[in-house]
Amino acid sequence: MSATEEILDKTGTDTALDSVRRLEEKLEDRKGAQEEAESRVTSARKEAERIVREAREGAENDAAEHRRATLARADEDAVRIVAEAKARAERLLSLAEADRPAAVREIVALILPGREA
Repeated sequence: MSATEEILDKTGTDTALDSVRRLEEKLEDRKGAQEEAESRVTSARKEAERIVREAREGAENDAAEHRRATLARADEDAVRIVAEAKARAERLLSLAEADRPAAVREIVALILPGREA
């Protein structure tokens, strides 16, 4: 006879009931541990979602700030380029106006050979 059979013979139904109770307690403990683990997983997911959301918001804010700074620099460059172009155009216009009388004489000489203005 095995040790288990001896125990069952001595106490009979009490031992069987105790075994069932212990199994039920183990199942309840296991169920409690599983619920606790699920709760922790849920909390960890919420925390991860919060971290990702904050990181995304931070990245979007950084990108918006970078975009604003880039556009401001582009505007400054555009203003500078336009000012330089206007100054160059004014300089070319003044040079052209200064050479106008000589240009008129050349054209008249080409059109009307032998006559100068």
